[in-house]
Amino acid sequence: MRLEPFPSSGGDGIALRAEGMEVSVPTPVAAECLGHVPVLARYDCLTREGIALVGRSGWRVAERDWELRDVWSADDHGVTVHRRLRVGAGAGTVGAALALKAHVNDGFRMLVPGAVYSPEQHAGHAETVLSEDRIATPAVTARRPDGRVVGLLRLTPATRDTAPVRTPGGQEFLQDTDIGAVGFSPDALHARVPYRNSAGSSALDSDGTPSRTYLPIGPDGGEITVSYRFWADQMPTFADAAAATVERALAAHGIEPVDPPITLAEAVRLRRDGLARTYREWSGGGAGFVLNFDPDRGYTTPARAFGASFANHEMSRALDILEYGFTGRQLDAAHVLAEHDPEAWLDRGGRVCDFFVATMTTPSGWNHSHYDLARAAPVPPIGGDRPLLHYLAPSDVTGTYLRLITEPAEDLLHNYLLHRVHGDERPHWRDAVRRTADFLVRVQQPDGSWFRAYTPDGDPITQGSWFGDDGPAARSATAVPVPFLLHAASALPDRADRFRRAAEHACRFVRHAQVDPDEYRGGTLDNPNVVDKEAAHLACRALLALYRATGTSRPELLESAARAAMVAASWTSLWDVPSRPGTRLHRHGVRSIGWGGINEIWGTGVTDIYSLFFLDDLLVLSELTGRPLFARVADLIAHGTAQLLAHDGDCYGFADTGMQPEGIAFADQGVDDSLIRKGDTWGGLGWIYAAGTSGLSSWCRAAEATGRARISGPLSSSGAASASSGTVDVVTGPG
Repeated sequence: MRLEPFPSSGGDGIALRAEGMEVSVPTPVAAECLGHVPVLARYDCLTREGIALVGRSGWRVAERDWELRDVWSADDHGVTVHRRLRVGAGAGTVGAALALKAHVNDGFRMLVPGAVYSPEQHAGHAETVLSEDRIATPAVTARRPDGRVVGLLRLTPATRDTAPVRTPGGQEFLQDTDIGAVGFSPDALHARVPYRNSAGSSALDSDGTPSRTYLPIGPDGGEITVSYRFWADQMPTFADAAAATVERALAAHGIEPVDPPITLAEAVRLRRDGLARTYREWSGGGAGFVLNFDPDRGYTTPARAFGASFANHEMSRALDILEYGFTGRQLDAAHVLAEHDPEAWLDRGGRVCDFFVATMTTPSGWNHSHYDLARAAPVPPIGGDRPLLHYLAPSDVTGTYLRLITEPAEDLLHNYLLHRVHGDERPHWRDAVRRTADFLVRVQQPDGSWFRAYTPDGDPITQGSWFGDDGPAARSATAVPVPFLLHAASALPDRADRFRRAAEHACRFVRHAQVDPDEYRGGTLDNPNVVDKEAAHLACRALLALYRATGTSRPELLESAARAAMVAASWTSLWDVPSRPGTRLHRHGVRSIGWGGINEIWGTGVTDIYSLFFLDDLLVLSELTGRPLFARVADLIAHGTAQLLAHDGDCYGFADTGMQPEGIAFADQGVDDSLIRKGDTWGGLGWIYAAGTSGLSSWCRAAEATGRARISGPLSSSGAASASSGTVDVVTGPG
């Protein structure tokens, strides 16, 4: 990029030029003092000092002298600016902030990693600016349809944070923090230190109330320093621009995996042993894992209610609910334990699967997804007589999600094959798998898609923001059944051609509707049909599975899988968000690197470990494409999410080893609605055991085989989850 003065009669600004593109900063002097009119001006003087352009300005506000000095320098790959705002001495305390607005042409598609991907997300907003603790890395990137890309990356990440000095409802307040903000308007990129959140942010409340914070400057004066990097390039797709943003951030910040206090092999073992302790049996042959407990208070205490999507998730009856997909994965739990220690767990796992087949499957192939121990009956997550766990979608009809129909069937197939290896043929399990696969083929749309949810009769559920209408949004979950159908095709030769054709047809839809436009939404089920990280991961998994099933003769499938993975990887937290003193995260030194953002509502300010389910996909992609980015991000996830996992050396206040919060917050979310405060942790739904056992161990095995990761010991090093590690409660009736 080239760096030039941007002259005018009122002083100088800055112009950055690259081939076919200009970025201008006509008013680089953009400083704010709480309670006063912001200063917006050109430099008083702009001089060349060696290879740098140095801009200076001075003014007086709030009876103090203010001075700005910016040092701009350019190289072949971009432009760097080092900024220093000094506020002189004076009486009392003033609040200061330093902003930057770089103008670009209209027509760009904007990216804020871990938060903003789709133009629909900011339609109708004059600007979208987010605090850096709500995003995956402090960067904003813009791409034009012709492939021209310009990005802004903060080079000096924040290192400190404290609680804001505000009362509920306050929109401008003091806060001793160097956490900044980045974002965009239709024709500009924005940055500010300390942070602000524009209208539409969920930081304060469900109304999207904007907020601005100011650094308190005491009587002795003080300063704000920050450095940014502008870069420009040509990128063939929006996904490539996302990957380039991640790669630049990793390089600029020197990010390495977190070194957790336990090895990854120990992390798997601890979760597996904890999972074993949740096993229960009841009269009539029932068996399952009671997983929805509060890790702070123990196995017999229901999970705490928590807020998400500005709705309260009532969890008082959580212990009664067995869940077979998404955030439960009962059959995956059975497989994990039986695979690891067949002598102790093959028979018990068989009971869990038998109960599912007898109670939850139907002749049509549609599966119930939740069982209520208190009612001794299946209950629906959609259209029931009362809210169920975190499934809050309003509906006039009863049904369940495509993902909740599919995942238990795939887990059942894994169990069927495992038991068959041990000489335990279970034909009724195989028949249940076949029925579900046939159901999926039967309800598949002519264009290859599936709807997000179905009634027991196989009718699609399409109403409201949770399900979408009859268009592409309603079919956002189309990638979900593909790996299962391909697996079923291998296990059921008499249906192989039928199942493979359905998988291929679905992947054509996924490539056309999701990968080509780089639009992924609706992966999670406890939120509306919004942009989220899991949707990109699910698309990647489907396309990669079909590529591996059909051989290397289909390079377009590998290319599409990698393109989806570029977006998915950018949801991973790639910097150390400063923790807030007094919180559990601060006390235990928990770092944000490797945790995954969830969706467009919370960005990466609320995180979880769900990415563990997809680590092996990233590693395989890295091997197949020769692109180290995927393996590197997987390494960050694997190690970062082993933090705050209770172990013999430190239980972090949890009731038992192997426990871990379901999610942790690195930013305030709806604090004025009493939802989530920075530093909060919450739990617990049982999916963390599946992600942390089958998900992590799949990656560990692949990483050991390729020599790509530091796992510190074989997965079997800590011994089996023995029969004694799981207390078996035989009760007289359900519950």
